[in-house]
Amino acid sequence: RWIILLPLVGVALCTLGSARGSRALARAAAPLVVLIAFGVSLAAVAQLWGQPAGAALVDRVYTWIGAGPLQIDVSLRVDALTSVMILIVTGVGFLI
Repeated sequence: RWIILLPLVGVALCTLGSARGSRALARAAAPLVVLIAFGVSLAAVAQLWGQPAGAALVDRVYTWIGAGPLQIDVSLRVDALTSVMILIVTGVGFLI
């Protein structure tokens, strides 16, 4: 979850810093939260590599629809493809 929430925290910090006239907060917070998201992504990928081939990390956020035997969850899933994408997006995003 933190991979998604950290950039939102960064937007809040940048908005707060800009509203108060403290551009230094915005300049420091913007790349820092993306770097932290990259670190969290690295940790998730490292955890995924410890799993057997074809495994995935699933973080169930909440049940969206539950009707008898039907249960549809809102969840975040990290598998081999998404691990490459989160590393590219957060890594390149930090470098930009």
